[in-house]
Amino acid sequence: MGLIKFLTSKTFFLNLLLAVVAIFVLSYLTLRWLDSTTNHGKFETVPDLTGVSIDVARAELEKN
Repeated sequence: MGLIKFLTSKTFFLNLLLAVVAIFVLSYLTLRWLDSTTNHGKFETVPDLTGVSIDVARAELEKN
C-alpha cells in the first residue's frame, strides 16, 4: 500500500478522528482535575516590606 493511498484511506481518517477526540477528552479531564485540586481564586495577602529594615521585616512576618 502506498503512502498516498494510506493517507486517503478510511482507516487513517478513523484513527485520526479517534486521536483528536482522545486529545480533547484528556485535555478536558486534566483541566477539570487542575481546577478542583488547586486553590483557584483564593488569595493570600502579603505585607509590603519595601524599604523596611531586616529586623522590622522579620518581626512583621512573625506577627502575621
